Amino acid sequence: FERGEAAGLPTLIAFVEDHPGTPEAQTAQLYIGNYYFYRGRWADALLSYSLVRRGSLDLDSDEDMRYREAYCHLRLGEVDDAQAIYQRLANSRRYADAVVFYRAYIDYANGRLDDALQRFETINTDSELGYQSRYYITQIRYSRGEFGPVAATGERLLAEQDNDYFTAELQRMVGESHFHTGNYDKARVYLRQYLDNPDGEVYRTAAYAQGVLDWRDGNYASTAALMPLATDGTDALAQSAWLYLGQARLKLDDLNGAARAFEQAAAMTADSKVRETAFYNYAITQHQGARTPFGRSIDLFEQFLNDYPQSAYKDRVEGYLVDTYLTGSDYPKALESINRLRQPGQKVLKAKQHVLYNLGVQALREGRDTQAADLLQQAVDLGPVDATTLNECRLWLAEAQYRTGNYAASTAQQLAYVNAAAGSDNYSLAQYNLGYSLYQQRRYTQARTAFDNALKGGKLTADVTADAYNRIADTYYYAGDFGNAQANYDRAIAADRGANHDYAMYQKGTMLSLNKQYAAAAEQFESLVATYPKSSYAPQALLDKAVAQAAMPDANAALKTYDRLIKAYPKSAEARKALLQKAVAQRDAGKEADAIDTYKRVIKDYPSAEEASVAAADLKLIMADRGELASFTKFLASVPNGPRMEVGEVDRLTF
Repeated sequence: FERGEAAGLPTLIAFVEDHPGTPEAQTAQLYIGNYYFYRGRWADALLSYSLVRRGSLDLDSDEDMRYREAYCHLRLGEVDDAQAIYQRLANSRRYADAVVFYRAYIDYANGRLDDALQRFETINTDSELGYQSRYYITQIRYSRGEFGPVAATGERLLAEQDNDYFTAELQRMVGESHFHTGNYDKARVYLRQYLDNPDGEVYRTAAYAQGVLDWRDGNYASTAALMPLATDGTDALAQSAWLYLGQARLKLDDLNGAARAFEQAAAMTADSKVRETAFYNYAITQHQGARTPFGRSIDLFEQFLNDYPQSAYKDRVEGYLVDTYLTGSDYPKALESINRLRQPGQKVLKAKQHVLYNLGVQALREGRDTQAADLLQQAVDLGPVDATTLNECRLWLAEAQYRTGNYAASTAQQLAYVNAAAGSDNYSLAQYNLGYSLYQQRRYTQARTAFDNALKGGKLTADVTADAYNRIADTYYYAGDFGNAQANYDRAIAADRGANHDYAMYQKGTMLSLNKQYAAAAEQFESLVATYPKSSYAPQALLDKAVAQAAMPDANAALKTYDRLIKAYPKSAEARKALLQKAVAQRDAGKEADAIDTYKRVIKDYPSAEEASVAAADLKLIMADRGELASFTKFLASVPNGPRMEVGEVDRLTF
């Protein structure tokens, strides 16, 4: 057994079995336990030691066995059992220092670091366990973040090279301590020594520290290789490792790998600043085209701005978000996203105004005037986040409000526009629209000024110019200034020679009549009918021509014009009026028989019209004077749906 021969153990076992009652059997049983102890078979050693009868060994042998039992319990994790034995060995001459050391170790293992440190520091540094004690003191100080003392003590222990078992761990602690104190050159040396020959699985902290150093040196491939070793867990270190991994992969042009790493870091909450940076970088990789299960750049940017409204990256993220909005042209989705932002910045508000403007204009073009007004009003309410867009919104909002009949609101928006956009390309058009809004409110003098300003701008098309002159003329007409009205109707005709000017020509004829220039008026009306025979104004023009001829007076010419109107436009309202007025003209000219026939024709042709009632009223007086009321009454009765006379009225008129 002492020579280490293979037959030692079975021979001892055989001796115990053959001579169990002898004192030598107890010593043999001790040797059996020692065999297992020196080979690290702690449970077998404990079993063998338990078979030794207490008190059968000499004092030194008994102490040796007790000490080894405690160590076996310690290695098996049975700390309380080990502690009890060490307590009994506390006064041992030979094992006092070892007992202090292992009791300190037990305190260390159980997290009682203050007690452990106090015990380790009582051990003589020059003793057999002095080196190990200094090692554990270094471990405790490292756990407390005392990196300066750890680096100094650890370097001395490594220089002594007294116990190779601790070398790798000392290299790690010294390297990380130099890393934390900013001594990066020394940190690189010790961390690289550790990583080249680690004792077991590489520590996350060491991989992280070396990865950061490699990142600082521009060695991105090494950073990308080391950081995955530090990502196990949910603490701040793992989160930061994911962030560095993403940045390293980004430098290596691995956009998708970077996106996955940033996503992992952004999903963790250990360090808010790291999460913010990771979230930002993840959003950027999505914007740059990283392939993930869903293309959701807008959602990511939106979430980032809501989660980090005060972020240093806010301005840049808003810029990316705005680019995404405007590039995609999906304005409804863009507006929905913007409205979810709790604290939108100026860039987003500017984009929102732009989005609302486009949606409003689109709605207006599609005839959704009320919706357009609502969208454009929202854009205007944002204020001057973009002065140019704001003013364009006012212009289109005024149009939407005009279409919905809200002329006062339209006027306010147009005034705001023209006050801010003097000299702009749309200034003349805005003044023109302002004129119409005022015109619809019968604010004719102000409307005329707006139309004049529109014309002075010199940027209206020919047809709009002509229309502006027509409206100016109308305002003079309503004011009773027929001369200026006529002059502006002439300007309307001259402004756009290629367009229809039946309205202006008709109105000019009306102005001539109002100024008692009947001959010129008749000529103007005739010119209108000749030029635009299918115009809606043509029947009225002939009617007014006949009235002008009658006023000259030229009754025969008027009668001919009435006949012409009745023949050319028999189904028009003007034809009814012409037939009635013809009868009146015949009566006034003394052609009573002709007048009676014409009145009767009015009643027969238009029995339910107002003209029939007027004709019947005139005719009954004539027939009463002629004493022919009975025949007139009979005539009326023969006309279906025609006017009727009461019996009492017949009696009165006859009397």
